[in-house]
Amino acid sequence: MEVPPIGLILTEDQVSRNLKKAVRFYAGYATIKAADLADDQIHSNIDASPDVDGAQDVELSQSEFAIIEPLFKLYVELENSTALEASRGLGIDPYARATGEIQGDIRQYETDMPSNAFSEEIVTI
Repeated sequence: MEVPPIGLILTEDQVSRNLKKAVRFYAGYATIKAADLADDQIHSNIDASPDVDGAQDVELSQSEFAIIEPLFKLYVELENSTALEASRGLGIDPYARATGEIQGDIRQYETDMPSNAFSEEIVTI
């Protein structure tokens, strides 16, 4: 039995959309091993539409997900925090980090993504 995350007010579609967004960002810097590539493609062909229903499933390796997961969690945290901050008008006191703080963390992780995603096969001469 899977335990739902505590304090998350997002729907499954919202969470899925954020995972897809993080995978697309990663795919801009690295090839996803399981994605089918044509001979003339450098990067994975990940559907760029934000529509979750039309999204293709992409298998991620453990090492790919290890790089993508922190960004995915930050995207989810930002959307959750935004929803909580919007509920202030209803008298609900937000309990999450401020959106500005999360956006700074996202900017930093996105800036570090090229070096995190980089890998090159070692060739010995």
